[in-house]
Amino acid sequence: MCWPSRLARRWTEVVTRSLGNATDTNTKIEWRMLQENAQGSNNVAHRLPSLIDEYHSENKTLDVIILNNGLSDNMEKPWLEAIVRVLLEQFPQKISLIDGIPDNVGSLDEYQQNIQPERVRKTIMTQEHYNLTRVDFARMSQFLSYSEEERYASLRRQYPGSSLLWPQLGQMEFDNGTILTEEIAGPRPNGLEIYWARYKPQVAKTKSAYYPTNHPPWTTHQYVADTVLFTLIRVLRTGMGCADSINAHEVVTHPSLPEATAADKAEVDRCFVCLEPRERLDARTLESIVNGTGNDDLSVRESPVVVTCGDWSWVLTKENDRDGKVTKLEVSLDSD
Repeated sequence: MCWPSRLARRWTEVVTRSLGNATDTNTKIEWRMLQENAQGSNNVAHRLPSLIDEYHSENKTLDVIILNNGLSDNMEKPWLEAIVRVLLEQFPQKISLIDGIPDNVGSLDEYQQNIQPERVRKTIMTQEHYNLTRVDFARMSQFLSYSEEERYASLRRQYPGSSLLWPQLGQMEFDNGTILTEEIAGPRPNGLEIYWARYKPQVAKTKSAYYPTNHPPWTTHQYVADTVLFTLIRVLRTGMGCADSINAHEVVTHPSLPEATAADKAEVDRCFVCLEPRERLDARTLESIVNGTGNDDLSVRESPVVVTCGDWSWVLTKENDRDGKVTKLEVSLDSD
């Protein structure tokens, strides 16, 4: 079970325990999984128009949006910032996660020099610029792996060479500790149990999946779910005025939408999110459009039917033969 499902289940447990079994209490909690597996911010951007239209048409809102795009976002383009800006205009609170994969954790030398991996640096730059509540599993994994504080050092002495939060070795191992030399998608090659290498507690693989650090065991998913739940409760306490003991820097009350961007504005503008097209084209109206132009030789150069959004245009090209029959009808995407 992935961490969002575990989070929803844990939330129900906490609400039931705290507020009782009142039907109206439980029915008011609605969870929506809006992001498919391994989708990055650019994929999310294309889903935002339908999401926003759905909720606004029903006069509903989303109380909290949890962004978890770190596995797929290489941060070469500021798509994360682009969707954050749109979401801040439409919905209130945001929580942004940083996954604890090895590429985000970095090396001991980087930790000692306080150097963040580039993708993490850009993610945090966006989170801080827009005052987002952050849950940073990469930072947690760094402390467990490298910190000299006794509480972390003692854990490393107790479990030498082991990952305790998020697997940091992209391999599997047999029960006797032998590392698999090839990545195995299935759970049991030759009928033997295999486990996430150098990870504690030892967890056997039960489903087929490659990339062990991108697909951590259920214990990691539960850690993520519990940490996000803890953060949600702190956000709620802050919003309800019940958080006198909470440091204001730990939980953000009101995310901000400054005019300035964190990344170069021109780069952010290129990552546009089309919320409303300038024109709408229904294929069933094409004949009336052609007749209305009075141009039998309608072509993309002379009088195209164009649906435009941002800096891009959907261009409909129609060509006729001498008898007026359509010989070519195609739609293309072109930049202005």
